[in-house]
Amino acid sequence: MWHKNKFNWKRKKRGHLTVLYEVEKTTETATNWNCRCECGRERIVNSRTLTRNNKNLSCGQCEFALKSRDLRVGLKIGSLTVLEFIKFTDWSSVWKFRCDCGKEFIEEKRQILRRGYSHLSCGCKKKHKNTENAILREDKIVINQAYLAHLRGALERGYCSELSREQYEEIIRKPCRYCGKFSIRKHIRTHKEFPLNSVDRLNNEPYYKLENSVPCCFHCQTSKLYYTEKEYLKHCSDVIEFQITKEIK
Repeated sequence: MWHKNKFNWKRKKRGHLTVLYEVEKTTETATNWNCRCECGRERIVNSRTLTRNNKNLSCGQCEFALKSRDLRVGLKIGSLTVLEFIKFTDWSSVWKFRCDCGKEFIEEKRQILRRGYSHLSCGCKKKHKNTENAILREDKIVINQAYLAHLRGALERGYCSELSREQYEEIIRKPCRYCGKFSIRKHIRTHKEFPLNSVDRLNNEPYYKLENSVPCCFHCQTSKLYYTEKEYLKHCSDVIEFQITKEIK
C-alpha cells in the first residue's frame, strides 16, 4: 500500500546501490527497499537512508565500503579488530569486534564510528585513563599537603621560604642528596604511597631559596639537624670509620 506523497525509489541509484523493489515490511513513516550493490550483494535499506544521498552507500561488505566509513572483516580501527558482520538495522549495521585487551563484543557501526578512530576500544582505555588521572590527582594532593606543611614549618621557625610550589615539587621528586634514597609520603585518605622527599637548607641559612635548597630524605633530615653539609658528611664518615674499627677489634 502506497503512503501519501511517498517517493518511488524503484530503479533509482544511491551511491553503489540500485533500488530494486519495495519490501512488504514498511512503517508508517518510512519504506524499506531491497537494493543491489555493484558487487552483486543485496541488502534492505530504509527510505530515510536513501534520502541522505550518501555517495559511498554500499552493502558494507565489499571493496566499495573502503571508500566510505563502512566496516569490513579484518579491519583494524584504534584498538578494535572487526571479526564478523552480524546484521543490518534500519539506521546502521551490527558487527562483532575484538579489543586489544582480548574482550569481544557486538556493537552498531554508527556507535563505534562516532567515538573517533584514535579512541576506539571496548572501554578499557577509558578505565585505564581514569585510573591514571586518579593517581595523578592523588599525587598532586600529597605534594600540595607537603608544600603547605613546608611553608607552615618555615614560618613557625622564623624562616623565609621563597620556593614556589613548582620549584618545591621539582626538588622533592629528586633522590636524597646525602644517601640517594627516597622517603615515602602517604595520601591522607587513600593511604597510597608516593616516593617524595623533603627540602633541606644546604648550610642551614635562615631562608629557603632555590640555590640553597636540596632534596633530603626524612632520615637524613632528622640526623643532619643544624649541621652544614661538610660537617654532616664528616660526621657520617666518622661514624662509618668508628664502626669498621670496632668490628676489626
